[in-house]
Amino acid sequence: CFDYVLGRPPGTARRPNLGRETTGEVALLSRLRPALQHLNPELSSEALNLAIEELTRDRSLVSAVQANHEIYGLLKNGVKVKIADPEGGGETVETVRVIDWDAPANNDFLLASQLWSTGDMYTRRTDLLGFVNGLPLVFIELKASHRQLKDAFDNNLRDYKTSIPQLFWYNALIIL
Repeated sequence: CFDYVLGRPPGTARRPNLGRETTGEVALLSRLRPALQHLNPELSSEALNLAIEELTRDRSLVSAVQANHEIYGLLKNGVKVKIADPEGGGETVETVRVIDWDAPANNDFLLASQLWSTGDMYTRRTDLLGFVNGLPLVFIELKASHRQLKDAFDNNLRDYKTSIPQLFWYNALIIL
């Protein structure tokens, strides 16, 4: 089951921020945190906070491919976090599951239309973004039937990758 929201241009009243503090944030913490709590009920809030920190850390100093590869590993294998062991004085390594691959219904799905996102210099509005547990995994660019599909790639997708690269750190599917 997908939720669906419609974004509005910057400065427009009633624009849903989807729990983001700024339009530069592409992960929806208001959905990510509850999803991680649901998938990992046995883990402490400290473990979940460390996982969220790792999932959302700035990856702008590595290539887009490397950033995407790192996120893919976290989605597939979970986020390994070190928690102080109060009894032994050492550390315990916990794995925080990000997606329930075995039971998809346990995940949170959201499809956002016309969501505004800001990169270092520009703000862009994506046609559709599919979020799984608060992470933007599906990017969809729509074109009118009389427009060339090549325009979606040459003009829009290339511009988005340059303007809001942090969106593509998480991306698993691009649909034009």
